[in-house]
Amino acid sequence: MKTMLLRSTMITLVKNQLKGSAMKASTPLILATALLAAVALPATLRAQEAPAAPAVAKSDPDIRAVDRKVLQKQYEAALKELAEAETAEAAAATPEQKATASKNLQKQRKWIADLKAKLDQGEPGANPKVAARAPSKPVEEDVAFFEKKYGRKITGVKPKSEYDDPDKFYSLIGEQLGIPEIAWKAAAEKYGWKQDDGKNTFTMLKGGPVFGALQGSWEVLIMRSKPNPETMKPDLKTMEQVMVQVDYDGNVNFPEHGIEHKRLRIPTEPGHSMEETAKILIHDIQFGDRAKDKAIQHGDDIIPLIRKETKDFTVLVRADWIADVLGAIKTESSRKVLLDLYSRTNDLTRLVGAVGLARQGALTGPVDENSFLVRTARDAVRSPHTEMAIRALGLSRDEKVLPLLVDLLQKGRGARLDGVTCEALAAIGSKDAIPVLRDCLKSDKFYALPSAFRALIILGDRDAIPLAIARLTPEDKRSGGARWIVVDLRLMTGEKFGFDQASWLQWWDSAKGSWQIPEKFRKPWDYKDYMGMEAK
Repeated sequence: MKTMLLRSTMITLVKNQLKGSAMKASTPLILATALLAAVALPATLRAQEAPAAPAVAKSDPDIRAVDRKVLQKQYEAALKELAEAETAEAAAATPEQKATASKNLQKQRKWIADLKAKLDQGEPGANPKVAARAPSKPVEEDVAFFEKKYGRKITGVKPKSEYDDPDKFYSLIGEQLGIPEIAWKAAAEKYGWKQDDGKNTFTMLKGGPVFGALQGSWEVLIMRSKPNPETMKPDLKTMEQVMVQVDYDGNVNFPEHGIEHKRLRIPTEPGHSMEETAKILIHDIQFGDRAKDKAIQHGDDIIPLIRKETKDFTVLVRADWIADVLGAIKTESSRKVLLDLYSRTNDLTRLVGAVGLARQGALTGPVDENSFLVRTARDAVRSPHTEMAIRALGLSRDEKVLPLLVDLLQKGRGARLDGVTCEALAAIGSKDAIPVLRDCLKSDKFYALPSAFRALIILGDRDAIPLAIARLTPEDKRSGGARWIVVDLRLMTGEKFGFDQASWLQWWDSAKGSWQIPEKFRKPWDYKDYMGMEAK
């Protein structure tokens, strides 16, 4: 009787919640928890009132399997709610709405982390063999963990918590452990690749914990293509990519949705229709960037579709891509849309308008410490807002913002923001930026080395070449940044010395009297245009 009364009371409370209040962002989770409690309560009370069950019942495989299914369903539902919470945060218009949405998002992420921890540890209902091996709490994959696992000394890598993106931590360690080379050898053996077959190779390395496993794994994306002889950019028709997975024990796998991996060809024109192109641009977080050129070709006709897919520019997963497309469509209709976006109250929407207008040379308004763009550019916490504000200031080509950008660069705000700031200085085009960029390229505490080098080249500074060569040290190679300097040196000079600093110095000693920066490198470029050029 007591069981039925309490259960009825719980369900009545849930009904009153549904009738008496508007659904808040956290309401579904609260209701779900209450309903789960209402359903589970009878069993709990029965367990308290009845004699204790035999201990063997707790380890019954059938019970464990049922419990794990419940956890898995909760985890999948929580992931869907996370996406909704992220959308709500992006669409928040007022400071109060943002604060509420951010708080709900943090709660949802904690909930997901707790569920994942239970699943990873095999509690409850995990496979008995896995559960027996599972540690009482997750193993911390720090530098010491990898040194012990691989029996090697790892240098030049900071604690994971000091990196804005954990991928940076894992990629630096993976480089020192030679993971890209292991993946290349496995793929070359499987597909018959050779380093001298006329194709260039580009690799992307990630690592870290794997859902449902006791330890993490490395994933290496290998992309290969032949260069276009005229532009030296990758010929997309020849491009192929392969994902190689290397676990911490050295086992190699070629995964693709659980089946044997096949080489994938990247389509040259994403989207068979204008509607499809708009969907790819807005919703494909990983490869949506490929749809930008196609979207720009559609011109004004695609703008209503972008508006529709972004819910009138309120759901902006990759706001920078949308800004680039609208900014490149230099028509009266696009300008009108951008002016509207720049006048709105939502910060991210305003930044789309700002970057687009700057691309069209139409960004107006005061540039001082109280202006929206300057305040956002100084806020190092709000990336990608900060990045877009810096881009807008750079694309404005207003030399009045030069002191601001120089000040931001001298503060050293991390590789990502420093890289964007270098690109902004290059976009303004003032040679007054050369001294600070040189200092950055010389500093062993500056990590956006390729961006500083690239900016100096765009500004026509030949002295950037010996400064870049000076950074081809074993220490810089381990840090990762020097890899792209080697790529740029190869592109600009045609020489293929890799990380052989002595050979580069010998070449420069003989060529510095006559060598000039090729004109095609005197304008901003994007590494995605040169994929496949990574030095071996």
